[in-house]
Amino acid sequence: MASITVGTDPTDLETAGPAGVEPKLSRDLRERSTIFEDVTAAQMAELRSVSLERQFAPGELILREGVQDHFAYVLIDGVAQVTKHTSFGVGEMRIAEVHTGDVLGELQLVDPQPSSASVVAVTQVTALAMNLDTFAESPGLTAIRAILLRNVGRILATKLRATTSEGADAMQRELDESRARVHTGRFIVLIFAMLATYQLAISALDLVPDSMRPPTSILSFVFVIWTVVPVVLSFQRSPFSRESYGLTTRGAGRITVQALVWTIPMLIVVVLFKVGFLWWAPSMAGRPLIDPTSVFAGRPFDIEFYLFAITLYMIHAPLQELVARAGFQGALQNFIPTRPGKVNWQAIVISNLLFAAAHSFIGFWFCVAAFVPGLFWGWMFAKQRSLVGVTVSHVVVGLWAIFVVGMQEIIGG
Repeated sequence: MASITVGTDPTDLETAGPAGVEPKLSRDLRERSTIFEDVTAAQMAELRSVSLERQFAPGELILREGVQDHFAYVLIDGVAQVTKHTSFGVGEMRIAEVHTGDVLGELQLVDPQPSSASVVAVTQVTALAMNLDTFAESPGLTAIRAILLRNVGRILATKLRATTSEGADAMQRELDESRARVHTGRFIVLIFAMLATYQLAISALDLVPDSMRPPTSILSFVFVIWTVVPVVLSFQRSPFSRESYGLTTRGAGRITVQALVWTIPMLIVVVLFKVGFLWWAPSMAGRPLIDPTSVFAGRPFDIEFYLFAITLYMIHAPLQELVARAGFQGALQNFIPTRPGKVNWQAIVISNLLFAAAHSFIGFWFCVAAFVPGLFWGWMFAKQRSLVGVTVSHVVVGLWAIFVVGMQEIIGG
């Protein structure tokens, strides 16, 4: 139960003003509360003579939704929270917090009705409670009544504008979420269609004699071209910005330099992996550490074919990153929530599983070789939010691993 103190608190520090001596609390309320704008010290004294000071403990209701209260409240001290039941009956929603100087139940001055929301004290709250019955019936308060009604109109107009703006924002958010859900459905259908078609294509390869089957490099190039088309089409209808997919050249120079620096350890890891494999695998005995001829699989070195293969790879790698990073990871980062500033590892792992699975027709170890560096490029993409860095890094690592160190004999393909 709220405790009540009547009238002006004698412990208020008094200050001299044009109208004489005015309690400090009254002066502070006139200066800090919108409802008391243009109210004089003398009028404030008259108003406080028909008002009470109430104290509310934390968790105590000041106003209860659906119950008519005969007081309007101005917070003197403390914090309270406004809550309202939803029409779905699933509980109360927190609408706003109110602080010193804020007004509660001001609509009662204009239209006495049950409260449209509840207000509960969050901290110890002290409030000036204006008795609306006395306020409406007292002839001596006619002038201040006109001022307060005008100020209530201003308060309500301000709240209406804010509510209109918030309502428009809420409608926009709902529209954006609806578009995102539709795009999520399209993305899932796209993934299913791509995987199904891919599996059918792989099965159809078994019908082709080995002597007539195209090289795996050509098949991989054809498959990535096929996946690029639906991915690019999905960008056209996406409700998300192109930047969220990494499709931006902003800061390309800085991002490229940063990507090259981050890629140096990957180049060292490739060499160390080759060294370990030369030492561990008897089949690799006598093979050189740097072996550009590995790409020829035992055939004579052909500089024209070598340069053609490099050119093909430099086209192939960016297309792979467009699909794996922008198409898969970029979309998943939009769909899977994560805390701001945190790397979305779920999106990285899932997109790389899809990317690695697309190489299953080459062999298991090639899938592993695609998945592991894909985690590094996924992390880089999440940090830089640009397709530029991962594309440069992918090209550099691929050229180094395949066409310089010669990892073909180890990973296949």
